[in-house]
Amino acid sequence: MQKWVEDVFTHGFSHGNTGNKLKGKKILFSLTTGAGEETYSKNGFMKHEIGEFLYPMDAVANLAQMQNLGFVCTYGVSYSMRSSKKDEIQRKANEHAKRVVEALRSFELTQNV
Repeated sequence: MQKWVEDVFTHGFSHGNTGNKLKGKKILFSLTTGAGEETYSKNGFMKHEIGEFLYPMDAVANLAQMQNLGFVCTYGVSYSMRSSKKDEIQRKANEHAKRVVEALRSFELTQNV
C-alpha cells in the first residue's frame, strides 16, 4: 500500500492545480488482520475500531477527490496460522472475497437507481 501511495499520489497527477487523474474514482479498502475483531474495539487491546486506522487513507482519498466506498475487513487471519489452520484461512479468504464483490455490487446497484 505504501508503494502505491508513493507512486500514485503525486502532485500534478492525483492532486494540485492540474492533478485530477483520480477525481471521481471509487476506492474500497480491503484488509485482513492477524488479531481477532475484539482486539480492534474501544475496550480491546488497540483501543480503536479498525475503521479509525483508515482515517489517513480516507484523507488521501479526499485529497485526490476520490469517493471512499468504505472497507471490508476480515479478522483473525494470521500468517502464523498458515500451517495449522490452512482450511480456516482459505474459508475466511473466500468469504472475504465474496464480501468485497458484494460491497462493489451493492454500490453499483445504488448508482443505477
